[in-house]
Amino acid sequence: MLCSVAKGKKEFSSKEKFQISNPNIVIADTGASVNVSGSSEGMTKKRAASAGVSAVMGDGKAHLPSKVGDVSVTQYNRDGETGKKILWKDVHVGKHFEYNLLSVTKYTKEGWN
Repeated sequence: MLCSVAKGKKEFSSKEKFQISNPNIVIADTGASVNVSGSSEGMTKKRAASAGVSAVMGDGKAHLPSKVGDVSVTQYNRDGETGKKILWKDVHVGKHFEYNLLSVTKYTKEGWN
C-alpha cells in the first residue's frame, strides 16, 4: 500500500507521481476490487473486457477497460533482491488507469498469500 504521511500534504509531487506511475511498479491496493494497468506490455491471454465491467477510481469516476489479460511479474523484497515469479491474472487495461494496482482483496479471496 502506498501512503502519503507528510504533514499537511494533500497530493504527491510530480516526481513522486512519475515514480509510482512507472510501468514496472505495481502497487498492492487493499481498496481495489480488480487489477488495473494503463499498459498491456508483456500481457498474455488478451481478451475483450466483459460488458458492464468498470473500475471506479479514487476520484469516484468509473472507467471501462479496453481489454483484460495476464502478466508474469517478478516480486522483489525491500532490499531489491529477486523473489518469486507471480502471474498477475485478469489485469484490466485502460487509458484512464494511471497506476498499476494489484487487488489485495481479489487475491485474498482466492487464498493467495
